[in-house]
Amino acid sequence: MTSVSALMLTSRIHREDHWKKLYANLISSLKRLGIEVKSLGITTGLVPVKQWQSLQSRITKNPNPLLLVHLTGGTSRVAVEAAKWSNQPLVLIAHNQQNSLPSALEAKVKLEALGLNPKLLLIESLDSGKNIELTLPRFKEVFKESIAMIGPIRSFDVAPPALLASKASVRVVYVSYQNLMRTYKLTTVTDEAFKAFKLSPNLTIKVPDEEFKRSLRLYFAVKGVLRKLKCSAFTFDCFSFLKRSGITPCLTVSLLESEGYIGVCEADTQAAAAMLVANQAGLRPCFMANIASVNTRLNTLTLAHCTAARTLSKPGGIIKLLPHFESQRSVSLEVPIEEGPATLIGVSSSLSSVLMMEGEVIKSSLGIPALCRTQVEVRINYNVKDLLNWWTGGHVVLIKNHVARTLTESFKSRGLQVAKTM
Repeated sequence: MTSVSALMLTSRIHREDHWKKLYANLISSLKRLGIEVKSLGITTGLVPVKQWQSLQSRITKNPNPLLLVHLTGGTSRVAVEAAKWSNQPLVLIAHNQQNSLPSALEAKVKLEALGLNPKLLLIESLDSGKNIELTLPRFKEVFKESIAMIGPIRSFDVAPPALLASKASVRVVYVSYQNLMRTYKLTTVTDEAFKAFKLSPNLTIKVPDEEFKRSLRLYFAVKGVLRKLKCSAFTFDCFSFLKRSGITPCLTVSLLESEGYIGVCEADTQAAAAMLVANQAGLRPCFMANIASVNTRLNTLTLAHCTAARTLSKPGGIIKLLPHFESQRSVSLEVPIEEGPATLIGVSSSLSSVLMMEGEVIKSSLGIPALCRTQVEVRINYNVKDLLNWWTGGHVVLIKNHVARTLTESFKSRGLQVAKTM
């Protein structure tokens, strides 16, 4: 028997007695076709927020093709938001009543603009007793690894988690803010562990002990969650998390990346795609950063971010724990990244093409007060002014050594075309 999961979508302004009958008829018709339906519930919108977060979790856990059933019109937005989180193939179901088809068509256009390719199936009638025809896609059963998307999470206007699941063969796991903080409250940092971290070699601490301890506590909590969920990668929407918790994830990202996890800032799925592919090619850790400024005279880029893996530090370099740049709160890191050859990577918002550029890290720990804490200057062989016009993505991923040729094959094997290599 074929199994599917179905999320029923209705509008608040449509009468319940109309769509309830359509729902019952659809389930009966699918059963007659030998299709087992696992219900993900009926939703009439994106509120209340607490209920929507529960829905995100159910969608990411779903192991079957996902049917988004437009029982009524006014359901395109919720269909799009639900589809953004699916690890499995998407099917939009529409029928010829209640403005179902217009909503399904609008959802299809929006999802295609996000790089997703849902199948739209029209059932001409959901009247009781009538047979329907339905051809379903196969479910996806093989994922190379899993990534935890830790909430609160922004709405993805580009490169949603479902696209990452499709392009990078990674299983997306949603971890709500509430679930993480429950683990955080149960996590303790012993005096011995705290002292051991404080006495780490080549470490200078310029934040209060209490802030340092809270950041360490978050690190242990996230590590426990990743182990439980069997995730090798994770991402935060850092600023939303900071606003709610008062803690930056910077130290967590740095420590876990140094242990072999993939830590992605700001829920950037484009950077995540680059880092996942690099990791699968044995190239780690990466430094995800902003292109913060350019020097046209020296033809250099200044890359900056408030965290980096400790293992990227140059031999004997001093790592500093400082207050986070923008907020002046919690903990961030200044890591003196080793000078030498490097490769810069950017991935398009459709996760279909890659830009790579080889250059050289000529200096780090620049000490520029108005930029994020970890800073490196990279000299490139391409005009930096022109670079700004064709670079893709809000961040750049830096990998040590010149590895564009190696990564070209790795990206191609996952369906991403290398558009330009400099």
